[in-house]
Amino acid sequence: MSELRVGIRVTSATKGAITSAEVIDEGMEVVRVFPLTVGQPAAVQVEPGKYLVRAILPSGRVVAQETTVDETGGELELVARDSAHEWLGWQTFAADVAPAAEYWDEFRRIRRRLTFWHRVWQRSRGRWTLRRWPDSRVDSDGQTWNYGLRGSLKALRLLQVGGMEAAWRFVVLPPAKRVSVVIEPFADELASDRGVGLSVESDDRASEAVLRYLGGGSWGAASVAGDELLKRAKKMLRGELENPMGAAVGGYYLLRRRAFERMGPWPRNFAERTDWLPDSAVIHAWQLLSRKGPKAIELARTRLLQAAERGIPFLTQGLRLLSEGLRLLVDGAHKTGSPDDELELALTSVRRYSDAAVWSQPFTTFYGIDPETPTVASRTGVPLDWEILEFLAEGEGPELHGSFPPRRGAVAEQGPIVRATFRVTPSPDRWQVEVKGDPAAKPKYYETKEAAIGAARERARQRAPSRLIIYKRDGSTQDLHTYDR
Repeated sequence: MSELRVGIRVTSATKGAITSAEVIDEGMEVVRVFPLTVGQPAAVQVEPGKYLVRAILPSGRVVAQETTVDETGGELELVARDSAHEWLGWQTFAADVAPAAEYWDEFRRIRRRLTFWHRVWQRSRGRWTLRRWPDSRVDSDGQTWNYGLRGSLKALRLLQVGGMEAAWRFVVLPPAKRVSVVIEPFADELASDRGVGLSVESDDRASEAVLRYLGGGSWGAASVAGDELLKRAKKMLRGELENPMGAAVGGYYLLRRRAFERMGPWPRNFAERTDWLPDSAVIHAWQLLSRKGPKAIELARTRLLQAAERGIPFLTQGLRLLSEGLRLLVDGAHKTGSPDDELELALTSVRRYSDAAVWSQPFTTFYGIDPETPTVASRTGVPLDWEILEFLAEGEGPELHGSFPPRRGAVAEQGPIVRATFRVTPSPDRWQVEVKGDPAAKPKYYETKEAAIGAARERARQRAPSRLIIYKRDGSTQDLHTYDR
């Protein structure tokens, strides 16, 4: 036997991602299947001869290359497709963003850009509250925006996005140290995008890869990558839960394989230590549902109710299993002639999110007015509660790289443009003009809407770069204008 060393070259942003690789001989027989980690070449033992080595990427794409192995061994480096930018490396690898050639073709076809905003909600004491936009970095080329955010390992958070022509939607941010949010706010022919392309990724590349395999139906690749993930997570699954993202992905992977006994006692520990995370309660509930006996079913009921109370599972698979688990127990209660009102109430609440969900996303994504009001109808425009609200970062040139948000009232060199934001809103019997980001500027009142718009427009032009938002009396957005220098 000889040693064949296999590596895979992509951007540094994908380091740590697991792919499923295989060695195929001249007779087209698969002689080796192995996990291949980006940045860590793998060594496989094969007989001397000619082979085709291929890797199935989390995106579903396949990269392959022929090689010859002699008595001294062999070495091979697979090359994935290029990304348009280093900062879109993982998104290209995972197929959230098109490869370089297709990306730039799309760039040239852009017709218009939508005005876009974003903000963050956090779950605390059973309620969703708005939080300030976290410290972050933004990279953009004028077509795509990539925000790097500091994550949270102790609380559930929601990203909300929307725009003048983009339906408001939410995505549950994964519990990871760093989170990447990619926004493509352009109108296109895809009705499902409803005005914006949105994807979220964590810095846990191994877990992300398993998620993509599972979501794409690549069961063989998911098995190879998932088993490798569980090997790395051995300490974590025994109780050292420093990575709730990896623990949850590992748990869902085992549930999909119906490997209930292999899970052992760690789901209980996971559910109890992360008492803010719905997914941990869902995973333990389904392990219990695989067992027989009233005690297991009663504890499963408790876990599912806890999951519904904790908020929304951060993984789409978790939302699906939470809904299915509650429905299973509700149906069982009806069959025994003892309806369970508490379970039915929880199921009704969870179904509202299921009905508004975007099931193609790995992280739970849904349309809605606010975190407690999911609805496919959603809204467009800009919220009236604007104090904890940020608009899409803009740069002086075609590319933008820097910290966000910048210091109020100052424009960082080669950083984001700070626009003064004016708005015209109704008061009980008049119309008022307000300014965002200027504590010294008090609202000014006008008898008519026309007078308020005229005054606001003049002030916005004088303060350029700026934007002006005009609202209707019912609180919906009528129009938005931007003014440059």
